Order: sequence, then C-alpha cells, then structure tokens
Amino acid sequence: ACPRAVVNTMAPLLVSKMITRSFLQPIITLLKWQLSYLDRGKLYILGSGGWMCTSGCLGHASQANLLVTLAEVALLWGAVVPVLLPAVLLATGTNMLMCKVGHGHFGV
Repeated sequence: ACPRAVVNTMAPLLVSKMITRSFLQPIITLLKWQLSYLDRGKLYILGSGGWMCTSGCLGHASQANLLVTLAEVALLWGAVVPVLLPAVLLATGTNMLMCKVGHGHFGV
C-alpha cells in the first residue's frame, strides 16, 4: 500500500508542475523579457538587488539540465502516471518554442 500511496500523492503534483511549466511559466518569462533590455547578448531587468539577467535559462547548460530532468520524469513516472507523458511532451515543446522566441525575437 505504501508505494501506491506515494504514486497517488506525487501524481497530481507532477502533472500540475508540467502543466504550469507549459502554460504559466512561458507567460511570465515573456513578460520578463519584454521588460528587459538587451546588452551584449543577454537580457537584463532592474530588480531590488540591481540588474539581473533574465535570459540565463536559454544557456546550453540550463537547457540540457531541463531536458534531462523532463526525460527522467517521463521515464521514471510515465509508466505509473500515464497522463504525465503528454504533459511532459507539452512542456518540452513549449520549452523549445520559448528558446526559438528568445533567440529569434529577442536576439539572445
């Protein structure tokens, strides 16, 4: 009963995380990028601690880490939470689209 309880607890959390990553996070990221200015290939915004880079998520290391994490979630949890697989696919596709927008439109 214990492993099933873990799956029953984690399933809604993982699915909601993937849905949030697919819809809410891109909107917030686009708003940050719109409010930022481009300097030497990076986007910056003024925050309470000074100028902060808002385009760090487009770096190769960040993208590789994210894709590995999404693959791990799909491989480890996809068999026991089948609805998670399309959510991970949607999150991956949205991430690729955001990379194209960041590089193409914002010039990062």
